[in-house]
Amino acid sequence: MRFRWKGLFTSQVNAVAPWDRWDFAALAVAVVMTLWVFALKLKTFYDLGYSGDLFVSVQAARSWLEGKGVLHDNCFGNILAIHTYFMLVPLGVIAKPFGAPGLLFVLAAAVGVTYFWATRILRLLGVAGPVALFAAGAMLASPLSVLFYQEAGQGFQVELLAPALCLILFYFLLQQRMVPSIVTALAVFSVKEDAPIAAAMVAAVAGVETWTSSAGKAVRSRLNWPAVTVVLLSAIAIPLLLAVSWSQVPTAYAGPPVDPHRAEGETVMPTTEAVGPETIVEQLRALRDHVPEYVQLPVANAQSLRRAANVEVAIFQSHLLVGRNVFTRQKRRRLRFIQDAQFFRDQFHFTGCQVLIDRARIAPFHCSDHRDHELRA
Repeated sequence: MRFRWKGLFTSQVNAVAPWDRWDFAALAVAVVMTLWVFALKLKTFYDLGYSGDLFVSVQAARSWLEGKGVLHDNCFGNILAIHTYFMLVPLGVIAKPFGAPGLLFVLAAAVGVTYFWATRILRLLGVAGPVALFAAGAMLASPLSVLFYQEAGQGFQVELLAPALCLILFYFLLQQRMVPSIVTALAVFSVKEDAPIAAAMVAAVAGVETWTSSAGKAVRSRLNWPAVTVVLLSAIAIPLLLAVSWSQVPTAYAGPPVDPHRAEGETVMPTTEAVGPETIVEQLRALRDHVPEYVQLPVANAQSLRRAANVEVAIFQSHLLVGRNVFTRQKRRRLRFIQDAQFFRDQFHFTGCQVLIDRARIAPFHCSDHRDHELRA
């Protein structure tokens, strides 16, 4: 019994693992999976199911081919000041002629690569061919994996390529191939500034596998030197990538509107005073004369528009302020708490009977039951 337990936790790494019919079957399944995922994502794209980061990634990927600089887009400007998405630079060769569908195909290909290399890694670890095909498919069909690659609403993130690259890195590290391991590790580093952490973890696991599978050999022979090299490169890459990002100047937003009454050549002194509603109204009035075909509405029509605009103001505010959850995820994947959440909001009249207003659901109906209702005659 002791020997069986020892064998259960002892790796059997086969650094050769020649190809057979099961590897060709895994390759065929990977190709079919790539085409299937690409068809699904392309249909979602043409059904207008994606927005945001997919198009930002397209603009940033091909910006260097359009003379706009490296990793620039029309939303955030200098992307390097936010994240070191260097992987998008070579993807610009695909994004330039094919646009968003090109990046969707890259992501679909990453799904196929993930399946194929997961199968090959299991074969290196001594798993039988049919079991490796089934296990890799079960991993890729898991709910977490499907949710990960689906990327609902966004369609594409360059970080979604990291699992496929990490599996390729793990495969080369198990084979202890120095040059392919370093090249793949650099590709992982280019995904994002924190991607070297993932590469270091993969290298650590590969080093443990090599150590446990070579019991009885000399210490020098049991070390996985490509894994050691990747760990050292990861330790160097993290501060280097952070320094690159911190050295970039973020793109500044547009300044205040130009005063049309300012004389030419007049110097505008910077101010830190808060802009009030009156100042905004004056600026709008100053710009009114420059709006083509501007027409002043009659008083009666203006009042009717104001009354229509005031209908269901509270409902709009509840949609705006409640959010999706107690933890709401904003742009660039940061979490925020809902401030001043009130569990009950009964304010001694029927219009305040909104219970559980801070929950991640649509607010209940406004029970207006008094004479001041806006729509009551």
